[in-house]
Amino acid sequence: MVNNAPDMGAKFIEFTVTGEEAMVELGISIGSSIVTPVLITLLGDLGAGKTTLAKGIIAGQGVDEVVTSPTFIIQREYEGNLPIRHLDLYRFSGARSLDLMDIDLFDDGTLRLVEWPNAVDFIIEADIQIEVDSIMDGEARFIHLSIAPHVDHRIFEKLSTFANRSQS
Repeated sequence: MVNNAPDMGAKFIEFTVTGEEAMVELGISIGSSIVTPVLITLLGDLGAGKTTLAKGIIAGQGVDEVVTSPTFIIQREYEGNLPIRHLDLYRFSGARSLDLMDIDLFDDGTLRLVEWPNAVDFIIEADIQIEVDSIMDGEARFIHLSIAPHVDHRIFEKLSTFANRSQS
């Protein structure tokens, strides 16, 4: 399902995917559509599939190395079509933690993927916000993308095409 939100100018796309392979495929579609640095936040419960989706996004940027969760080291960096920083803020307790770790979420020269953005005590205004929700039957996931109005319109167009193709 694809629709535009008239209230704030953001655009929304919704997907339902089943299984890890479909989640990675969606991530590849997202990653390959990104040609300029953006900040992407990934929200969802433990085990919802945020890291699996991030793996696909990173692969979509041309990275062919094994992508692992940055849960215990906080940040991993990759060289793809764009420089990539994959962060997991699950263990953070606020902005001070970011300062102590010398982490800059707002380095606009990189593609930033941030899992658990709500762990810090300020709002991270994402260019693309992705929410992953489990559906009651197990492997199915409901994905809700919100794309800020200033983000390159080609990302929305490509993902809209992917959404319409995958939902039919």
